[in-house]
Amino acid sequence: MINAITQKLSQPSAPDNITPVCIMLEDPDDPRLPSADTSAPEGPRMRFDLIVSHLTLHHVPDMQPLLATMKGCLAPGGVVALTDFEDFGPLARRFHPEAKMSGVERHGIPAKEMEQMMRNVGFKDVKVEVGWTMRKEIEAWSGEWGQKRPTLEERDGKPLEEMDFPFLVCMGGK
Repeated sequence: MINAITQKLSQPSAPDNITPVCIMLEDPDDPRLPSADTSAPEGPRMRFDLIVSHLTLHHVPDMQPLLATMKGCLAPGGVVALTDFEDFGPLARRFHPEAKMSGVERHGIPAKEMEQMMRNVGFKDVKVEVGWTMRKEIEAWSGEWGQKRPTLEERDGKPLEEMDFPFLVCMGGK
């Protein structure tokens, strides 16, 4: 996705105030981040007005340090906009087929815990709420699909089981 947005940003009509960053970031002053001053590349790192993350948080082992790093990367008045599916109980596990469980740290984000974590790291004006619901095809039983979802032909035209997953929108400012 970083390559896709970088290509789009290379077009003459593209905005010049977007900086795609894709690194394992644990320090807001990481030298791999763009410099705040192009004439002093070793100087302070750039701070951002907006940090966006979608469907990432459920893959992160410890979210509180990630949230603290994001807050540290924000400019004064900056905002994070984070989305992920909600942990609404044991059925939330069905979001991923069994073959795709590697790297899944939790089955959704618990809304109240997320709100508290954001407040704990110092975000202001925290708001965590369901923004939309996505209907998704799911395995009827764990491992039903094997390594990939069966095609319509492979399942003789029969529909797959479906389930609704609420998505949280998590906002907070610096």
